[in-house]
Amino acid sequence: MKNYIFDLDGTLADTLPLCIEAFKVAIKNLTGKELTEKEITAHFGKSEEGIIKELYPENIELGVKEYAKTYQNLHHLCPTVFDGIIEILDELKRQNCSISMVTGKGPQTCPVSLEYYGIKKYFEVIKTGSPEKNVKEIRINEVINELGYDKSETVYIGDTPTDIIDSKNVGINVYSALWKTKLEDEEKIIALKPDKIFYKTKDFINFIKQ
Repeated sequence: MKNYIFDLDGTLADTLPLCIEAFKVAIKNLTGKELTEKEITAHFGKSEEGIIKELYPENIELGVKEYAKTYQNLHHLCPTVFDGIIEILDELKRQNCSISMVTGKGPQTCPVSLEYYGIKKYFEVIKTGSPEKNVKEIRINEVINELGYDKSETVYIGDTPTDIIDSKNVGINVYSALWKTKLEDEEKIIALKPDKIFYKTKDFINFIKQ
């Protein structure tokens, strides 16, 4: 593989608890209402703007600003990427591979995390999500077209069952990163038969070094 496209949340860092807490705090600040994790995650797949549109339709612009501010203020809850991620990115760069990102995060918070972790420099192309729906298939195709790689040379690395489905629909390889995946998702992922499954970042490092 020469063209590696990474997911962010749950793949490079354990940012999902941060996202959930930021939504809880932002919505409580705006409305006084306390949301459950289930009420928030039910809207995942859309970007933060799309989620805010569902949770705080009264003033979407204000809601997005409040969420982005809260996300940045709470980023200390997720201070680092997963162990081994920097080594993975460095090894791919050493091999002159292309590294890009396609994430469901919106343009308000994706740059915050990339700057916080100091990893923006690794990615040639960065594509964020849509407030309307999951657009990973569209974004993956955009990356492939912009960089000029064949689909056979391209692999997406993500942590969810949807990542496998989207990648297969595009016609590219897909590797599942299960170093932080919940058991129920793991079972679904195995059933969907990604090209490779990695349970530890060390396993991924050893694989790309071969």
